[in-house]
Amino acid sequence: MNADREGVRAWLEASCLAQGVPLLVTDAGVIAQVGALMSGRDAAGAPRSGDRSARVLTAATLQ
Repeated sequence: MNADREGVRAWLEASCLAQGVPLLVTDAGVIAQVGALMSGRDAAGAPRSGDRSARVLTAATLQ
């Protein structure tokens, strides 16, 4: 393991401990929710209402 990787791991462990969150997440439901948040889409796969690209696409379609 190189120094950068060790530093990131140490930071991650300290950050998780300070916030009271687990270092590893194994709950499939939580992982799915995080995936949906990171993708910018809702659970059904549609763009979220605040998605800028969805607004631009809608505006372009209306012209």
